[in-house]
Amino acid sequence: MVVAPIVIVADHASGECCAVLAAQLDLPLVTRIEAVPPHCVAWLGYDASGLQLHPIDADQSGPVSVDFAVGATARRALGGAELIVKAVRGRSKQALSILDATAGLGRDSFVLASRGFDVVAIERDPIVAALLADGLARAQAADPAIAEIAARIALHR
Repeated sequence: MVVAPIVIVADHASGECCAVLAAQLDLPLVTRIEAVPPHCVAWLGYDASGLQLHPIDADQSGPVSVDFAVGATARRALGGAELIVKAVRGRSKQALSILDATAGLGRDSFVLASRGFDVVAIERDPIVAALLADGLARAQAADPAIAEIAARIALHR
């Protein structure tokens, strides 16, 4: 196992999910926040709202998570036209398939999927990909309109 600047913190409720994630990402697993080694810059963990990346430094903003059912992403997707949609669609009248080669936290992919595009989202960073995968999985269980949008996104790492 690599000495990582990020660890996964598992509590009694999320222990199994965290163990699977730790194996997938090849990251150390600890059972309490107090056990996070001093060289770490952040930790990953699950709570009731899903997978979150927590910075160790209290001056950093955080935690970071992906939630398509609430907030600005849901509002952008479900209301009004977006410049990215206009730029991608151009003058095409046909249904397009989109490759988002820099998916990140999935905001652009989600907006494009909300406009009917099928999106293949690629994210190379394994931690960001895990956050996005968690957000997409939770979106599938959300409001049917959000689930329908998320179903149009295929994530690849």
